Amino acid sequence: MGNCQDNRNKEIIYAMSTNNQDKAANETHVYRHPGSIGKDLNTLSPVHTLHEVYNSRLKTEPNEPSIGRREKDANGQLANTISWYTNQFIREEAEAIGSGILNLGLAAPINEWRNMSLTFGGIYAKNSLEYILYDIALCMYGITVVPIYDTLGEEATIFAFNQTKMSLCAITANHVEKMLKQQKDNNLFPYLKSLIVFDPENLPQSLKGVTESAGIKLWSLTQIKDAGRSNVRAWATVSPDSVYAFSYTSGTTGEPKGAMITHGNITGVFSGAIDRLQGSKGDRYVSYLPMAHVMERVAFNYFFWANVKILVFSGDVMKLKEDLAVFKPTIFFSVPRLYNKFYDVIQTGIKEKGGIARKLIDRAIRVKTENLENECSYTHSIYDKLVFKKMKAALGGEVVSMLTGSAPINEQTLKFLKIAFCAPIIEGYGQTEATALEFTTFIYDPKGGHVGGPALHNEFKLVDVPEMNYRSTDVDELGNPQPRGEIWIRGPNVIPGYYKMDDKNLETFTSDGWMLSGDVAMLMGKEKRLKIIDRKKNIFKLSQGEYIAPEKLENIYKLAHPLISAIYVYGDSLKSCVVAVVNVEATNINALAKELGVPENTPENLSKSPELKKKIIELFDAKAKESKLNPLEKIKAIHIETTSFADLKLLTEAFKVKRVDTKDYYKAVFDELYSHLQ
Repeated sequence: MGNCQDNRNKEIIYAMSTNNQDKAANETHVYRHPGSIGKDLNTLSPVHTLHEVYNSRLKTEPNEPSIGRREKDANGQLANTISWYTNQFIREEAEAIGSGILNLGLAAPINEWRNMSLTFGGIYAKNSLEYILYDIALCMYGITVVPIYDTLGEEATIFAFNQTKMSLCAITANHVEKMLKQQKDNNLFPYLKSLIVFDPENLPQSLKGVTESAGIKLWSLTQIKDAGRSNVRAWATVSPDSVYAFSYTSGTTGEPKGAMITHGNITGVFSGAIDRLQGSKGDRYVSYLPMAHVMERVAFNYFFWANVKILVFSGDVMKLKEDLAVFKPTIFFSVPRLYNKFYDVIQTGIKEKGGIARKLIDRAIRVKTENLENECSYTHSIYDKLVFKKMKAALGGEVVSMLTGSAPINEQTLKFLKIAFCAPIIEGYGQTEATALEFTTFIYDPKGGHVGGPALHNEFKLVDVPEMNYRSTDVDELGNPQPRGEIWIRGPNVIPGYYKMDDKNLETFTSDGWMLSGDVAMLMGKEKRLKIIDRKKNIFKLSQGEYIAPEKLENIYKLAHPLISAIYVYGDSLKSCVVAVVNVEATNINALAKELGVPENTPENLSKSPELKKKIIELFDAKAKESKLNPLEKIKAIHIETTSFADLKLLTEAFKVKRVDTKDYYKAVFDELYSHLQ
């Protein structure tokens, strides 16, 4: 990611207008990364298909290690060393898997929409070496991978299998019994014919030795590879337009959408990744974020092409700290939810200190924060050894660059983690529909709370949202231009559409290549920093007839305190105010109570405490005043939830609140909150 100090005096310009004179009155000019002005965005990437990626890594240096993991011993204990797998091993195993699938005839083309012929192979598992080998195998042989993940939900999972008429899926043993029962009892997977079980040794005793059940044949990965080695096939012929993978977005509302991601979409972001993320042969990256999420899928393929060593986590997020201690990554990607947990743990440790130790820590934090803001410096020759060494060790001790994405993160939290981990953290913004990477910050930008500017490979414009009073002609309090509007994106990263959803495609993609993000942003200052401020969809009216944008309010109120994990704002159209569910996890609620002056108690009692609720409302009122919210946008009553929204299956794969599911889940709670506001 480069050296921050080397760039600290560099002028910050995130975007430049292309000066398109044909712009409509209701939109801004088109903006690009300064480095792509006048260039063809489709030609910037060094590669254009994933076959080129695999050829460049697997065939040029066959004996070089590329994938690593911790092995288990006979007792199931993970080793404290890394076992490495070479490029030749990866290639031969993937070719055996892909050839085996073809030789056994386990997947057939489907021709049902837009004259497209697609062969599907599902995968329902956490990241693992087996996952990677299978995933690469499908790509080599022109089979579109369809990842399934736990938070997608049962109904959406069934929808994905049946919309694609998927006959083949690779799976881990923990999911097999339920799927077979669902098929046997209710015929929920009528097209599914074969399950490749990654870990047959972990099947329930009742299924061990079973080769077929409910009309579905069970295979081990070893059987597939054996069938492939007898006749290794040539790789399929692909183009940038070939559909590499689906990404089913559970979405915040409505049925899931199967986003079709092409080879060209994935490789199309490489030029932007080279520009902002970098990464090279000496680096190590740990893969633990779900490969089903397009952010991790892009990261894996880009770092694989860049000759970065990829380390696969043990499969248990609770053991991630152990994995990091062994792997010692130099590059670390995460999401605000995990960064917030790191922040909470470190802050708790600091608060337990006293006397001289606490004074030293406070001084170290103050000095490094000043250095970060004034000199763009993440390190300190003395304090890093005395104070921050243990904090940095939480990530393995060797991380030099980080990224956060998928959701907003508290600016103060981010600033603290930069000095605690002694490394820059890039903020990124992207959506599945634009293959994850659209905007990022510079490491040498001292300001937070924004998403920087466009990546090298795409362009954007802001389009008026008159019903929410956001316009491209808006100005700031001094009268300077400060355009606001919905973000529209165009470039090789924009997907061709959603599978079998013509109506949704017409809503989201234009005939001239623009993707309508649904997110509202404003463009700030001469630097052209982009700040996400609202969401176009999911607005509702209160009884006064006024529109409320709940996601805007959630992003604001979430910043009231770092121990608040998430917020869901709700408004009944027959009522005159909004209420909310505030997610403060059980492990954090006592710390929050103590900080707000509420006596210690059990998480259950604190969640019902009128005093704690009152204190949180006061925090919200202060944040509403600071953010100049109107009276109707003030939260009048709250319910405190101590089980995480993630554990309640109320978050999407991008860690956004599932609005319909959450509304239904808390219906009785909202009725109760409003009953006390009459």
